Amino acid sequence: MLLEATTHIRQPVEKVFAFLAHHPNHALFVKQNISCEQVSPGEMGVGTRVKNVARLFGSLGGRIEEHFEITTFEKPFKLGKSSREGSSFETTDCFELSEFEGGTNVRFTVTVTPNNFFKRALVSMMKNTVHGAMKDSLSSLKALLEK
Repeated sequence: MLLEATTHIRQPVEKVFAFLAHHPNHALFVKQNISCEQVSPGEMGVGTRVKNVARLFGSLGGRIEEHFEITTFEKPFKLGKSSREGSSFETTDCFELSEFEGGTNVRFTVTVTPNNFFKRALVSMMKNTVHGAMKDSLSSLKALLEK
């Protein structure tokens, strides 16, 4: 399943990328995230490991811990990551940035690859919820960076 959301942020592409590349910031604009941290040492780049602790099904559900590796780091235009062992779902996500009219267009894509029948059914039922959460996350990101 591939999902996509877009927005325009009235800030330079370098500023938007720098904010996204600091992984703890993801807890500030993705409301499902309780915490986000870089777990491998050194500067952010391809191969960096990160971890998110998130609410499953919003405030009603439990917590899940997701592990990722940065797979794309093309400063200041593209930042992507893929799930690693220990994650609940096989996922990739990517932020693609482009300069436009004095600001930045942001394209956010998420791919979920369920690896069993239960997860396929769950992903199918949650598609609209996940897509809505992506749109909400971009709205929050826009609000944070434009204030």
